[in-house]
Amino acid sequence: MQAVLRNDGRDVLGYGPPAGHPPLRRFIAGEMRQRGMHVSEEEIVVTNGSQQAIDLIARALVDPGDGVLVENPTYLGAVQVFQSYGAEIDGIPVDSEGAMVSVVPDAIERRRPKLLYLMPNFQNPTSRTMSRSRRESLAAVLASGRVVVVEDDFGGELRYEGEDLPTLKSLDRGGCVVYLSTFGKKLLPGLRVGWLAAPQPLAERIAHLKKISDYSTSVLLQAALHEFCRRGELRRHLGQVVGHYRERRDAMLAALEDCFPRSAEWTRPEGGLVVWVTLPDGVGAEDVAAEASAQGVLVGCGDLFYLGRPRRENLRLAFSQASPVQIRDGVGILGQIINRKIAVQAGRKNPPEQPLPLI
Repeated sequence: MQAVLRNDGRDVLGYGPPAGHPPLRRFIAGEMRQRGMHVSEEEIVVTNGSQQAIDLIARALVDPGDGVLVENPTYLGAVQVFQSYGAEIDGIPVDSEGAMVSVVPDAIERRRPKLLYLMPNFQNPTSRTMSRSRRESLAAVLASGRVVVVEDDFGGELRYEGEDLPTLKSLDRGGCVVYLSTFGKKLLPGLRVGWLAAPQPLAERIAHLKKISDYSTSVLLQAALHEFCRRGELRRHLGQVVGHYRERRDAMLAALEDCFPRSAEWTRPEGGLVVWVTLPDGVGAEDVAAEASAQGVLVGCGDLFYLGRPRRENLRLAFSQASPVQIRDGVGILGQIINRKIAVQAGRKNPPEQPLPLI
């Protein structure tokens, strides 16, 4: 920030283009091209975090009564945006390979949705990653251009193991994928700088809507961020933080293995920031979360992320902001709560035998 104030103070302290600081847009477009996505600077719109990107896309495309398809479960913030514009939302189930693409053609035919919102990498909240074969199958389905796909790649660069998979944007041949991401998850959440990449006519419409909304994202922050990236600091930062997050993920997985009952299940994410736990039958997520909160352990209840009632009870455990020791302690407390509830439940099913009187 000091460097851009010294060198470009007059420019970065004024208003900027609604679509974003041109050097930062060029940098983002170049980074996307290196990942196989054919985009130009003109197709990039810088936003106040990816949340605003979702809002602007919905504002540009969704009218009351329009259908929107989302993964189920999915990111609550996106659902709230679509609902605020009057959308009718339907869910696509998620399994170990991510969104179940096989049901998408029928859902498109039946609902004729305006948007399909997906998180192929480290899906929030399940942490699942869509397989390569499903990405390719979905690209074939979308080639007709009948629906706009919003690809939310909030944490694609936070991969700890396995191969990088092609984005839906890189597989897009029909010009129907709008890609969005953020610097928040990989750098600073409080920075509030995200972006979207859309076909140029849609990008221009979204930039116009952003101008109406807030005129532009802070030019000073955008310029400082570009300088940070231009110097290679973002690459160096990612090289460090991915290692730290991998250590924390591993600490959580080891603690779950040691402290949770065998009747519980959980994901082993290849990247991202959360682990998704499926609780044993009869153990309620809200009860566990309430007891854990009273002991200083905060978790997310799974039903917050579902359209309708879930079939199983889930917890979302985030590991990015806790140390390995804190993770171990927190999972230990959760394990004690869950095991105690299982024991109480077993006691109710098998009450002690009453002694019979001898006559």
